[in-house]
Amino acid sequence: MAASVLALGATSCSADDDSTAAASTSVTTEETATTSTPVSPPPACEGADDEPTDSDTSIQDILDSNGVTDQMVCDLGEVTDEAGYGLDNRNTNFEERQGFAAVVIDTCTEVAAGFQTWDEVIDADVATGAPLSDSQRLNGYLREAFCPALTADSAVAQRVPGPAEENAARGLGSTVDWYPSQYAALPESDCVARFGTWISPFFGFQFDAETVMCTREPYRDNVVDPTNWVGLDLGSPVYEDTAIATALAVLPEDTRIVDRLIGTNSDPSSSNTCVSIDAQSVSLGDITGDDGYVSILLYPGRQTDLGSSDVYGGTAQQVIVSTGRGNEDRDPVC
Repeated sequence: MAASVLALGATSCSADDDSTAAASTSVTTEETATTSTPVSPPPACEGADDEPTDSDTSIQDILDSNGVTDQMVCDLGEVTDEAGYGLDNRNTNFEERQGFAAVVIDTCTEVAAGFQTWDEVIDADVATGAPLSDSQRLNGYLREAFCPALTADSAVAQRVPGPAEENAARGLGSTVDWYPSQYAALPESDCVARFGTWISPFFGFQFDAETVMCTREPYRDNVVDPTNWVGLDLGSPVYEDTAIATALAVLPEDTRIVDRLIGTNSDPSSSNTCVSIDAQSVSLGDITGDDGYVSILLYPGRQTDLGSSDVYGGTAQQVIVSTGRGNEDRDPVC
């Protein structure tokens, strides 16, 4: 969550970006031993009454839905500036602070759901260039002050079961409304605990006795579009052939594997790996209007912001199935 994320938060949210739409409940405060005493920010809230320079209200909508007040934005902004998370070593303005506040809601959500700990958040900050003391300072404030003040529950409601698909889709390529007709619905928090918030809002389902299946609607206002991402948490590590069989179970029956490569994390200092499989389905191509390629990623532990959490050793606990190809350039990324 280093300074580059602040720039992202200030500029990347749009009406088509679902990544932070699913909000969080309050964060528990049982950890962390390494987080320092939070900073007490000054009460100033300069710029809160200014007219917005952008007609896009998506960031304000996220803040409003989570109960984030202008004062909370300013208080957090003071801490980020003092901790060195500003832009180009300068203090941030109110709109930039709003963007950062919208981004860190995801951190609150993921810690509350158990997807990551505050120690892991700090480690990820340091891995992307933040000094340890600055990361401890900022995340101490998030843990103790900002996150517990969030008020919203997830805005995603479970949908009324719809009819089974008449096409060949069995998961990927099905509409969100199809899933409850086949599987028992689970709370969104079950998905956030396993996959984080990066692709939320989620819809969760019990795929089998051990496996939790999560998906999302590609566009917030258009639920008839076919789903293009399915996450499967297998509960415990299974052999590769079993993991692949589970992936194929959410794909049309005519799906055929094209190739298999070992993927690596984008961070060159990481030795963690995954398995990247490209597959293809003519039936899926008829649904999606393309060549019907599918990417299947097998993770020995789980997928994180940095890629695979472990080195692949023949077993997988998480499977990510999505439209598109991962092996086309022969250098797949976990």
